[in-house]
Amino acid sequence: MNAIVTRNMLDEGTDARNTIFPPGYQSGVGQARGHMLANQLGGSGDEWKNLFTISQNPTNTPWMSMFEQRVYDAVADGDVVTYNVYLEYVNDDPDSPPESIHLEAFGHRKGPDGKLRFDQEDIRQPSSRRTWPLILPGVTMTTLTALTTICPPPASPPSALDWSPVETELGMRLPEDYKQLMATYGPGEFCNFLSLYYPHAPREAAALTGPMPARLRQQIEEVRHNARLPWPLPHPPEQLFATGVTGNGDYLFWVTQPSDKPDAWDVAVNQALRAPWYTFTGTLTQFLLAVIGGTTRVPSFPEDLLDNGTTFTPARPIVEPTTPTDQQDSMNPTEIRAWARANGHPLPDRGRIPIEIIEAWKRGNTV
Repeated sequence: MNAIVTRNMLDEGTDARNTIFPPGYQSGVGQARGHMLANQLGGSGDEWKNLFTISQNPTNTPWMSMFEQRVYDAVADGDVVTYNVYLEYVNDDPDSPPESIHLEAFGHRKGPDGKLRFDQEDIRQPSSRRTWPLILPGVTMTTLTALTTICPPPASPPSALDWSPVETELGMRLPEDYKQLMATYGPGEFCNFLSLYYPHAPREAAALTGPMPARLRQQIEEVRHNARLPWPLPHPPEQLFATGVTGNGDYLFWVTQPSDKPDAWDVAVNQALRAPWYTFTGTLTQFLLAVIGGTTRVPSFPEDLLDNGTTFTPARPIVEPTTPTDQQDSMNPTEIRAWARANGHPLPDRGRIPIEIIEAWKRGNTV
């Protein structure tokens, strides 16, 4: 079983249904119907694939329940935890009770030392037999798939991008999670509020490859130095690369350190280039999952951000103004009226010429 546990999942599970008998289960012999994804972590007790036979003591309680409590506490404290449960069976036979259980949990937030705040692995009754990962319907495995679960992307995926020339133009590699994010969602707006910059966007203000990232770096210093009491910056401007903007004028930046490890870049948020700054330790996709999933609140973001649901709205295509054709330039109302009368179309001397007559005139006067 593989899941990403977010705060909105806590305490949303159900007790094991007593009409479900997992393989090998016997009543009255100290066994229990164990949840792979725990009840308190949002796991269903009505789905037979989430239940397995487990000894009540000491495996279910206290071993597994203590581990699940650590996951629960980490998520309640604001983390988003990837949680994996593997069952190992005698002779690889999934129709028998599992011989051992392997639990893993990894947080998505890092501490001041750069390490994950939550990183747990617990193996009971180790075995040389291979594991059987059981993926439950609707349970996600990666940060991106977790994001798409709570905030569905467009039904039609955007056109594939060739990232090599984009990175050459920028002079740096881009985080893989950003490329996958753009390939899934494309340009648009999350929760009618937050937009990410996109390579070669039609408007330069939204283009990752446009002048905005460099312009914003310069403006950060200008705004700060023009203040009566300049505030300290949490990151040198040369390490900041703009990657998005909100409807309130908050800017999102990658903190491009280490410069050669883009997958390790954190996300910084700033309100209109002024203080204060907020730094999220994690990738851009992890930031979106945490904000949209409700486990992280950016101080400058509105409190009612999620009140209208977690949505993504694709950017509308920009319709370029058409250049007048020679035929349009040469249209003369007097000539059109004369042509209309000569061809049996009744038309008064004054007033707007109906579009149907104009189109008929065009067809009859095509060069």
